[in-house]
Amino acid sequence: MQIIALTIIAIKQVIYKVCRYEFCQQKRFYDIYLSCVNKMEKYKFGTDGIRGKANEELTPEIAFRLGYVLGKRIPEGERLLVSKDTRESGDELALSAISGCLASGKDVDYIKVAATPISAFATTYLNYSYALVITASHNIYSDNGLKVFKKNGLKLSDEECQSIEQELTENISYSKKIGKLFIKKNIKKKYINYLKKQNINLDSLIVVLDEANGSLSNYASKVFKLLNAKVKAINNKLNGQNINYKSGSTNIEYLIKEKLNYLLPFDIGFSFDGDGDRVISFLPDGSIIDGDIEALLLVKLLRNNSGLILTKMSDIAIINYLKQSGINISISDVGDKNVYELMNNSGCKIGAEKSGHIILKDYMNSGDGLYNALLLASIFKKNKEEFYRVVKQIKASKKYEIEIITDNAKEVIKNSNFEKIAQKYDGLNENKFVYRASGTESKIRVLIQSLDEKELKEIYIEINEEIERLKEKYVWNSRNIVVKKS
Repeated sequence: MQIIALTIIAIKQVIYKVCRYEFCQQKRFYDIYLSCVNKMEKYKFGTDGIRGKANEELTPEIAFRLGYVLGKRIPEGERLLVSKDTRESGDELALSAISGCLASGKDVDYIKVAATPISAFATTYLNYSYALVITASHNIYSDNGLKVFKKNGLKLSDEECQSIEQELTENISYSKKIGKLFIKKNIKKKYINYLKKQNINLDSLIVVLDEANGSLSNYASKVFKLLNAKVKAINNKLNGQNINYKSGSTNIEYLIKEKLNYLLPFDIGFSFDGDGDRVISFLPDGSIIDGDIEALLLVKLLRNNSGLILTKMSDIAIINYLKQSGINISISDVGDKNVYELMNNSGCKIGAEKSGHIILKDYMNSGDGLYNALLLASIFKKNKEEFYRVVKQIKASKKYEIEIITDNAKEVIKNSNFEKIAQKYDGLNENKFVYRASGTESKIRVLIQSLDEKELKEIYIEINEEIERLKEKYVWNSRNIVVKKS
């Protein structure tokens, strides 16, 4: 009996050791898997590049790795073009990315502070296969980002982003050949010369330029003056922390409310974003002309018959106006990359986002806030009465724009009843209900539009109840929810 008991104990010990070994192996593999997932998440491309809080989510290591990966992709004999916006973290991230590319054995041309469209221009008309812009566009100064252009001023495809994400996790093999750094000043001059060739004359036009304390500060005004405009420039005093602060295209309402009267008289105004690829226009009477209306003006006043691409965030009143005007429109997902893809497939020459991204395919394959402002100013000068008439004809729908600030946007959406509410209201009586996780910020964006004030209120009450439920579940405070009614 004693032998049997000892045998059973021995068997139990063996089983315990085997199970413990299996558990440890499984845990080890799980830890490895989790580490890989976290690493991939860290290098994840959003709507427009890799973006996050500088030195927390977006570190010099990530910038170094991306510089290295792009360097490995550049054909022999070519250089990587690197630029930045005016954020205080720009130097750190730009120099890290430059070091990564040099470590791959390739040379770098660095143009320091430059608007994003200059990189698109350089990959279109100069000998660059890739350009890297250190910018977080319209985000607050503490964020930054890594935005990549490839040949012909194009953004990376989803497949290319996924491929680079994978390469960012791989081991670095330093090149025996060390690349060289060149500071380039003539690229910005070449871009200005290109703009001057577009036959735009703004003789004596008085324009206000809100330069967003960003990449176009003291640069946009220079170009407008070269084309004979009289310029009143604001928000161009740089300190590294004021980019987009109470300025720029995302704060246009603040400009209209607080500064408009001090800027009079003027003919037309333009508000750029931090990296200069967006522009929102405004008039002396306080009218705000967003990207959708700007695109509409370009289509009508340039007599462009190829149609127009807008996004699912576009105003239903503008969509109805376009249809009544006999203009063919198609609707894409949000993001200039999605707009461009649909333009390519449909043959449309003009595509726009409400935020002020406008792509003019005959000019370039991505948005250029400065060129678009010049073109709009030129059209305004030639057709002032018709310009005003079109703007006044458009009666925007009633809407609520809601921002939910949260670090786990996708999880919140998954656990929400947003989709049920969308199925109930979106498309009913021309109502619009759109929700999405932002691809550039830690936010959920909700848009409610209606041509009927009563229905708008009904939808808002229901979505507000759902937000209150989520607020309790995720322990948000009032600062997490921003509601704007217009």
